Amino acid sequence: KNEGILNIVDLSKIVLERSTSAREGILTMGELAEKYGYQDNAESLLVTDKNEAYIFHILESSQPIGAVWAAQKVPDGHIAAVTNGFTIREIDFQDPSSFLFSENMVSEAIAAGFYHPSSSPSFDFTKVFGGGGSGPQYAVGRRMWRIYSLLSPLSDLPSIYEDYVAASPYPATLPVQPSTVNKSLVFRTMRDFYAGTKYALNQGMAGGYAGTPTRWSPGPGEQEVHGRWERPISLYRSQISFVIEMPPRSSSPTELSSPPPPPPPHPPPPP
Repeated sequence: KNEGILNIVDLSKIVLERSTSAREGILTMGELAEKYGYQDNAESLLVTDKNEAYIFHILESSQPIGAVWAAQKVPDGHIAAVTNGFTIREIDFQDPSSFLFSENMVSEAIAAGFYHPSSSPSFDFTKVFGGGGSGPQYAVGRRMWRIYSLLSPLSDLPSIYEDYVAASPYPATLPVQPSTVNKSLVFRTMRDFYAGTKYALNQGMAGGYAGTPTRWSPGPGEQEVHGRWERPISLYRSQISFVIEMPPRSSSPTELSSPPPPPPPHPPPPP
């Protein structure tokens, strides 16, 4: 029985309170989840500061108290897309500067029968712990493909695959030309519903005369139809979307933390 007391929301709040860097945040979440137990669905996050960014994955342990987690640093000049699924692939155990993980990660995988070192020398986190599937076939991967195709149009990655977990169609991170990624392009990406592609949700009869990309659930009858609508980045069920622009690395701590000057005093009231 899982006796953990922390979930992904708890960890996210605590790391914002206690950590001063992305790496410290990863270690804080991992340490607390291992000590007090993680009881929640498997989750993925991007944790960033002005200097570094990490992909963070976490799932429940087989023990009453504990957690299994891993993190991968996003290299300079790369982008990463985390779309409600595991994305970290091969863990490089010889590169602690780029990969962090719980001490029980490998032992839990072996005990569960997910990983056999003799037949699989490499440790693909997504294949090992995502073997139960990642939901509908294209729920995770199609959005990764779209993000990569917009921010790195020369990547030429496939939009179709047989199995996201087994086929490993997309890398956890992808190199880009920094000069080509700007706020406008990120805003566009967050608003995307596959416009201009064969998956565009504003096209066809379902889009109606106004070309709406929204696809409401039609109710019980939907189960009688084979297939499903595409899941866009700008899904109508999203509760909040935001874009954060980190300050440049050259900014000094004083420059970043100094409060703005006080406003001028109000003039005295007329006599």
